[in-house]
Parts: sequence; C-alpha cells; structure tokens
Amino acid sequence: MAPAMGKEERSDRCVTGIEGLDNILGGGIPTSSVVLICGGTGTGKTALAVEFIARGAAGGEAGLLIGDVGDEERLLSGLPSFTFLAPETIKKGTFSVIGPDEIFKGVGQDPADAAAIAEMASSLDKVLSAAKVKRLAIDGVDDLVSERAARPFVSAIKDVLRKNKCTAFIISRGGPEGPLAAAADGVIALGDIERNGDFLRAMQVLKMRGTGHSRAKYVVDITPCGMLTTPLLKGGA
Repeated sequence: MAPAMGKEERSDRCVTGIEGLDNILGGGIPTSSVVLICGGTGTGKTALAVEFIARGAAGGEAGLLIGDVGDEERLLSGLPSFTFLAPETIKKGTFSVIGPDEIFKGVGQDPADAAAIAEMASSLDKVLSAAKVKRLAIDGVDDLVSERAARPFVSAIKDVLRKNKCTAFIISRGGPEGPLAAAADGVIALGDIERNGDFLRAMQVLKMRGTGHSRAKYVVDITPCGMLTTPLLKGGA
C-alpha cells in the first residue's frame, strides 16, 4: 500500500505516493524538481506520471497533465483500472488534463527563441497558480522542444516550479542521455529486460539531485493498485 500523505511528509520532499519509488529515493523527490521520465513505447512512462498525479490528488494536491492524450475519458481508457483513480477525481478538477498548444505554442522551433520560452513560462505560471497545482506532468516533451532549446526550456520550467512549489515529470520517448537529461534535476529510465523469453518492465533512477538514491534496477509491474517494484535478481538467463 502506498504511504499516505500526511504530517510526517518532509516539507522539502514531494512524496510521490508510489511506495517503491519513494523507498528508492529515501523519502520522495525534492520539491520543485524537474524529473525526466524516459523510455521506449509501452515501458510505463505515462502510467508512472498518472499515478504520481493521482496519488497527490488523493491527498488533496492539485495535479495537471499536459499532453496530446485526448480528453479525460480517452486517457482513462488507455490506462489500467487503477483503484485509486476514480473518474470523479478528474471531474472535480483535482486531476486536470489539457492539451499542449495553449502553453507550448512556438517553443518547438529550432532553436526556440527567448521570447517564445518566456511566453511559455508566463502561460504555465498562470495555469499552475490559478489551480494551485503542486504536481505537473508534461507528456511527449520530444515533440514540444528541440534539443538545442532543451536547456533554456527546462531552466524556464524550473523557475516556474520554484515559484509555485510544484514538482514536475517531463516524459520523453528518448534515452537517458542528451540535453534534457543533463538539464533535469532527476532522470528515471524505464525499459524492458528479457528473462527466460519474457520481457519484464524495469525502472532505474539514474539521477536525483538532493537525494542519496539507489541506482539499482527494479522490475516494475503495473497493477490496479499502482506500479509495484521488485529488486532485479542478478541470476537467471
């Protein structure tokens, strides 16, 4: 069972509510961090981000998912039947979903100019402050910003997060290298491992500034109760 949000939560950490991840990080993600979630198709990136927001919503923290995922009904239909994510949570606005165009228009230029990034930051700040958003996930970041604009893009987002005391996941289908990974405060890599002819989902925290995290690989199961992690056994074929 995921830990409850409550008085024991460290004020300098965003306790994700994903028990295995919080244990790996020694108590959660430093508040206002930008965390890159990277991996190929079907590795669980969106599921991880949705659980991150939903666990916060269950504890009264407003969350926002930005991405080309359609409306709330379409998002829910593409996810496991998480027992902790009720449709009512989305309908009442604790967990909101919006498309990227109204915030990230013009940032995808190569390179994005300073004016476009400043406008993006202003738009994002208005959305986060109006809804008092404390958890943010940006899906499909590869389609929103070029590699050359990645550093100023992430830097601008960090400034907005610090102002709003909000923590963010940015989701990429790429690998754990490159300017996005370098600029982010944390990097969580998801992937597949073949064992005895089966493919297992795996997760590894490669970087998380401000924590003494484990760098071991963990097997991940996506269940109705959320993402469950198990240390990867080194033996076996």
